[in-house]
Amino acid sequence: MASTRPTLFVRLATGDTSAQTELFSIYHPFLVCLALRRHADVDADIASNIASDVLIEFINRQSRAPFVYDPSKGSFRGYLKTAVNNAVDAFIKNQNKVRLVDPVSLDFEPSVVDPVDRTVLLQTALADLRSQLDGHHLQVFDLMLQQLPSAEIARRLSLKPGRVYQVRHKLSVMIREIIKELGD
Repeated sequence: MASTRPTLFVRLATGDTSAQTELFSIYHPFLVCLALRRHADVDADIASNIASDVLIEFINRQSRAPFVYDPSKGSFRGYLKTAVNNAVDAFIKNQNKVRLVDPVSLDFEPSVVDPVDRTVLLQTALADLRSQLDGHHLQVFDLMLQQLPSAEIARRLSLKPGRVYQVRHKLSVMIREIIKELGD
C-alpha cells in the first residue's frame, strides 16, 4: 500500500466528498482485514461496520481538528490500525458484558429484599444449577463463574463462540427458573 498523500488530508479538511470516497477506497479493505485478524468473534459484516465507523469518525473529526501528519509519531496506517484495534476491543468488551446472572436484574420475591438473603438465594440457585449440568455445559458454567469472556471460554474448550453464547443463554434461563422456584 502506497503512503497517503498529504493533499488528501487537506481535501478532507475542506469537506471534499471525492477525498472521502478516495479515503474509503484506499483504507476500508485494509481496515476490514485488520478487524478480522484482531478477534475470532468478528465476522466480515462486523469488520466492515467497524472499518466504516473508524473512517467516518476520522472524516467527521477533520472539520473540527484536521489531521496533521507527524512522521515522528508514526504512520497514518498505524494511526488507523490503533483506531480499528480499539474499536474491535470495545465491540468485544460490549459483547462479553453478558453475564451468567446479574443479581440486580433478577426477579426476587418482594420478601427477599435483604442483600444477604439475595446472595444466599443466588448461591443456592447456582449450586442447584451446577448439580444439573454435565459435559461442556458444566465446563462453560465453571468458566463463566470465573467471569471469563465468551471468546476465552470458546478458546479454552475448543468450542465455537456461537455455541458458548447459546450455552450461556440456556444457563441464564435455567438459573432464573431455579431462583423463581426457590422464591416461591
